[in-house]
Amino acid sequence: MTNNTDNLTIASNLKTNYTTIDAYKTYFNWIWFLFGCYILLAIISSLYIAISGVEDGNNSYVLTYTSATLSPLMFFALFCWQNRGKRYDVKKCLGVDKKLSIGNILISIAISIVAIICFAQITAVFDYSLELIGYNPSDEIPLLYTNFGYLILNLLLLAVLPAICEELVFRGIILNGLKQEHSPAAAILISAALFTLMHGSLQQTLYQFILGTFLAILMYYTANILYPIIAHFINNAVVIVANYIAFQNGNTTTSTDPVTTSQIVIAFVLSIIGLLVMYLIIRYYLKPRNKENHKYNDKFKNIMTYTIEERHYAVISISIAIVMWLINTIYTFTV
Repeated sequence: MTNNTDNLTIASNLKTNYTTIDAYKTYFNWIWFLFGCYILLAIISSLYIAISGVEDGNNSYVLTYTSATLSPLMFFALFCWQNRGKRYDVKKCLGVDKKLSIGNILISIAISIVAIICFAQITAVFDYSLELIGYNPSDEIPLLYTNFGYLILNLLLLAVLPAICEELVFRGIILNGLKQEHSPAAAILISAALFTLMHGSLQQTLYQFILGTFLAILMYYTANILYPIIAHFINNAVVIVANYIAFQNGNTTTSTDPVTTSQIVIAFVLSIIGLLVMYLIIRYYLKPRNKENHKYNDKFKNIMTYTIEERHYAVISISIAIVMWLINTIYTFTV
């Protein structure tokens, strides 16, 4: 009886929501986890080059897959670090204590498909515009697609693991932390911007911001991390399968073809259709079907009403992320 009482007391003392400071501390800590990941990868790379005798480790599939493994595991480690000490009721914070809805699962898949179909063309136009001004992204597919086994491995490393681990951090902690004290639009857009900066690539900026916004909307209305995980997985999996099919058909590069005027028009039309479809999904499905998950708070925070601690973590972490993004962008223009 005493043990049960103690367990109930502990459970009642656990936090059931993340906060603004949790969101920015997590993003701040991500930077240091990333540096640690770089150091570990550099050590592994040096050892691999020394043992194998290869001259350029950058072209090694071993190191490519090592990096693809370390990246999502870094996010999982960060999530565990933030939740250390049994301070949070993680199930309630992430909403996984709620019963899954078939309708929400189908909407998650639909949102991912809408993002791919309706915004792939505008992303291609954006990529081509970057190439015209001297941007030089890698043309090579950095993964093996020679057989079905590698397809499964690629899906695991670049679809399953990132979908779970990145969502735990960005929609699980960061968005959930921001939405407690910010307006819905502010929480969604800030989390999407942080998600975009995390990728550190100018080429991915447009699509990652769109995807990050859609995933944040999905999480905001359903309040269950499993739905954005599903949508994130579908998004990545479709790209990987498409690359596999392209490789099997002899297309081993991702170079951007010249964009015609008609393609630009089609890209903008598809983008407008995509935004309209998302509006309809929110207006006629997500809002009415998930009313209990998005209660509004009249006392919204902004940068001027942050505490000193919140402001410091926000400004420092975002500034470092922007600098890292700029360095990577400048480097890509010069190679």
